[in-house]
Amino acid sequence: MKSSATGGAETPETFGEPSAAIGRAAPALTSTSQVRLYKRTRILHALRRNPGLSKIGLARELDISPTTVGSLVEGLVRDGIVVATGLEPSMGGRPPERLSLDPEGPLALGVDLGETAARFGLLDLAGRLVATETLPFRRRPQEGAVDTGIVSDGITALLAETGLSDRIAGIGVAVPGLVDREAGAVRYAANLGWQDVALAGQLALEFDRPVLVDRNTNAALLAEEWWGTAAEEDPAIFVTLGSGIGAAIRVDGEFVRGASGAPGEFGHIPIVADGPECRCGQRGCLEALASSAAVQRSYQRLASAAPDGGISAVVQAAREGDPLALHVLDEAARHLGIGIATIVNLFNPSVVILGGELMEAADLILARIDAQVRARSLKVSSAALRLVSSSFHGDAALIGAATIAFDALFNHAFRYRAGAAAAVARPSRQKAKA
Repeated sequence: MKSSATGGAETPETFGEPSAAIGRAAPALTSTSQVRLYKRTRILHALRRNPGLSKIGLARELDISPTTVGSLVEGLVRDGIVVATGLEPSMGGRPPERLSLDPEGPLALGVDLGETAARFGLLDLAGRLVATETLPFRRRPQEGAVDTGIVSDGITALLAETGLSDRIAGIGVAVPGLVDREAGAVRYAANLGWQDVALAGQLALEFDRPVLVDRNTNAALLAEEWWGTAAEEDPAIFVTLGSGIGAAIRVDGEFVRGASGAPGEFGHIPIVADGPECRCGQRGCLEALASSAAVQRSYQRLASAAPDGGISAVVQAAREGDPLALHVLDEAARHLGIGIATIVNLFNPSVVILGGELMEAADLILARIDAQVRARSLKVSSAALRLVSSSFHGDAALIGAATIAFDALFNHAFRYRAGAAAAVARPSRQKAKA
């Protein structure tokens, strides 16, 4: 997937660090080119949020001169990112064109490294997954680590199946572990058995595209911010409820990254003193009480045998009125409510979004969790809170992984031009924010 010899990607004037910048105050801009790129970013996000705006509509909404809007839009049309979709009603004279992000334009390739398999997807600029691929993990016999080659194999298979290589702007990878975003490396991922894997560099060399890596919970929250239920809401928190429990936290438009890159270990807050042992070595952690794995263990302990089918079977049993299944889900919801009340008191969020496989039982547990949160948090902290299930169910991290690449494109970490490969660029400390 190499650049063609002619019409290759154009190097932009400046580059921005990938960020979830939406609706924030303007950064300190130090050159005319940076000002133009900042305005270009705002135009892209405005069309993402409100497709169908005209140039004059963009100028009014963003308080940018019509001349500047016209010049920037022309460049975006040339690059194959923006397209005219029709005409507004005429008010006398030539009717203005409606504009939108081009769904036939650039695609972002997302990789979600899950619990038992890797998922791959192509996302268009309307936020739609146009193709997906799933490969079960292959583990090395000696140490049990997941073979890193599965990522390359899945990307290759997806591109071969779709024939859409030329439209790929960039690749985003969502990892269940600690990452170094600037280095594009996985520092530690227990589920994968990975430590210090230079994943982005390997994939960039192989596929000749920019590659960005982030935590899976951050990716899921970014998906909700761009395409789902968290748009314009701040602070926002995404809680993943799978075999483990984790959280992504965004405050004042910025993800909480932590001093050592390890924020959001929500599953390891203590809930019950001397409770069941957690895989972290402590006792009574939320993850040991309310993860999908904990629910299955509780059901197995109470019932004569564990059902086939994992958490889905427990949920189905509860829907059929099994009192033991209903009990273990109710207990998990109670513990989750206690834990979420803690982060509600800490961050006073506008929205908390719940995702992951346990949310198969959303119809059975969401109202119970919400009631517990409101009963156990300060009224002032939960007064404006919305507690909701993810818009994307099991696809949140996959959509978010691809969105990481779009976010970098919008913030000028690299440049896309229709029919040409994206230029890999070294991010600077200067961000271009919406």
